[in-house]
Amino acid sequence: MKLKSEGLTLEILQGAVSKAVAIGGVDMTQGARHGSGDEAVYDAKTDAVTLSGKNAVATDPKQGQIQGTRLLVRNGGDIAVMEGAPDGRVVSKFKVQK
Repeated sequence: MKLKSEGLTLEILQGAVSKAVAIGGVDMTQGARHGSGDEAVYDAKTDAVTLSGKNAVATDPKQGQIQGTRLLVRNGGDIAVMEGAPDGRVVSKFKVQK
């Protein structure tokens, strides 16, 4: 995973990153997946990434795109949870598998 942001904090346990918190203009790349938002939190133990912000977006070329104020992606992108602001909405665009 590659994270670009204004600020990045890493927790390292036994020589490996156990948690990463990126804040401000987050741009995330994980293989072919791409995400952006105001904040990203990666938890190595659960292999989950949470993107949040006014217009957080995660795109996967095989599965499609999700957008909301808080996006949780787990298991290499197989599980996605989307949340919107109380008066907002979430958007998901899925690719049909042949």
